[in-house]
Amino acid sequence: MEPLVVVRQPGKPSDGSAPVEPPAESLRSTWQRMWRPKGTAQTTFYGPGTRLTSNLGDIESPLVYVHKGTLTEMPDASVIETELPIGRLKTGGVPDLPYWPSYRAALPEQRAVYWKWLLSGRSDPEISLGYVFIYFYGLERRALVDLKD
Repeated sequence: MEPLVVVRQPGKPSDGSAPVEPPAESLRSTWQRMWRPKGTAQTTFYGPGTRLTSNLGDIESPLVYVHKGTLTEMPDASVIETELPIGRLKTGGVPDLPYWPSYRAALPEQRAVYWKWLLSGRSDPEISLGYVFIYFYGLERRALVDLKD
């Protein structure tokens, strides 16, 4: 019986034929038609070897998108808008992020937790998964929309 789904590693076809990969430009146009991040002209990606400096501290190689100010339209979920308020960390904790979290929709106290996690090197095993998703949304944008590594 044939399997319903066959998973193949890219570049290694199981039938011995030459690998066929779609051209990067066709992938880019497909992703850009499906999802167009807002404010890309003023949004900067802080990648490997860069330093993000803020009044909260410096982050080496943060791998995040930052927009100086606030955007007029809803950005993708990962963009850090610098004019959004950041609250104080509360000793009693903060409410959980929603199922589809975003930096913009987070409460100021939740943004404080996100910044604390970024400043700590993104290594807190106790962090709520929603903060990790916000971070991963940016990596996803970098890889699938910007087609950069």
